[in-house]
Amino acid sequence: PTPISSVLNGLPVLRFDGVQDELTLPAVLASATAGEIFIVNRVDLSNAYNGLAHFGNGYATVYSDGTIWDDFGTSSQDGYTISNSALLTSFNVYSSSVSSDGTSVLRVNGRERRRETGQTVSFRSDPLLGSDYYGEYFKGDIAEILVFNRALSDFERESVYSYLQSRYALPFFAASAKPTFYPYPEIGRASCRER
Repeated sequence: PTPISSVLNGLPVLRFDGVQDELTLPAVLASATAGEIFIVNRVDLSNAYNGLAHFGNGYATVYSDGTIWDDFGTSSQDGYTISNSALLTSFNVYSSSVSSDGTSVLRVNGRERRRETGQTVSFRSDPLLGSDYYGEYFKGDIAEILVFNRALSDFERESVYSYLQSRYALPFFAASAKPTFYPYPEIGRASCRER
């Protein structure tokens, strides 16, 4: 991936070209029994399949034909169809959580899109950013990734969304009350920063 300056609210992003651009990440969740991830991104849908991230043991988180396939922390191979592709081609916040009881929730821009129960929690020891199980690469921009070793409370999740909305001037969050952002135990954070 290539760092590109001043793309989103004057901040840089990592641009993935859709051709063998991937990052292997540390095994931050390999033994975790729950987790949550937030990725500020936009996708270029000219690739038929866009592997955003691969933290679970299914296909990965893939944008394909208006569907988000999500396996964060599970081996799920279920998808959620997005009726408006502009939601994905504009900067958005993909987030997914899995709790220790096996409840998996996919959200886009803070709105719950899919909930599954009874999932087996299982994280990869070699998580990937920008690729999926089949080696289908992501084409688009990623501004920030937040990874937690547990599912967040509603208040904590709203705090993360408030932080991301403020940092990147994302227009789509309409929280009923703006919670105060405070630090909590995150285990991994990647953000593009200019030096």
